[in-house]
Amino acid sequence: MQTTDGNNDLGVAKGKGSPGTLDVNSDLPIAPSLVEQRARALQGALFYASRQDPDQYARLLRIHELTGIPPAVSAGHEKEIEQALQATRIDPHALTAVAPRVAAWASRPDNAAVAGAREIQRLGGVEQNAAVMRAAVMQAAERHAAMTHARVTDAAGTGATSTRYDVTATNPVTQHQIGTKDGGRSWFDVKTGERVR
Repeated sequence: MQTTDGNNDLGVAKGKGSPGTLDVNSDLPIAPSLVEQRARALQGALFYASRQDPDQYARLLRIHELTGIPPAVSAGHEKEIEQALQATRIDPHALTAVAPRVAAWASRPDNAAVAGAREIQRLGGVEQNAAVMRAAVMQAAERHAAMTHARVTDAAGTGATSTRYDVTATNPVTQHQIGTKDGGRSWFDVKTGERVR
């Protein structure tokens, strides 16, 4: 078959392997299969792993996550890097604000050295939680005292005062409103203040 473009002779198209045709059966380099690629990657990883201590390498990976320092660089310097991380673990201003007693105690270098940053942080959390619980108990006690001892004007407008009760209910026998001012140990008629048996 003769191929031309009018004036120029482009050559004769030959059968198998000619420049004008693509032969899919020719000896072109074939890319390795996905299985082969994975097998090679696994072989390299296993070789690398065989030279590592798993616990030590996990420690290096943790340091890498916290600092960005690659395991190859941090190897052999783990203790120094972890000590530097411990020193920056606690915000001194925040700890002093939320746990002043622990902050004062940990301000002595001997105390801080013996306790370590994690223990100081834990103690600060304990002090902060204790302060929150004390505040909640104080608020509840103040609310209870205010409700128990508050005086209100009689609804009838007589000017008489009566005690305000924490819990009110209806007496099933007399159908009067009753309330308690001691957590339910004693019940009283809300209008008269007489104790209900």
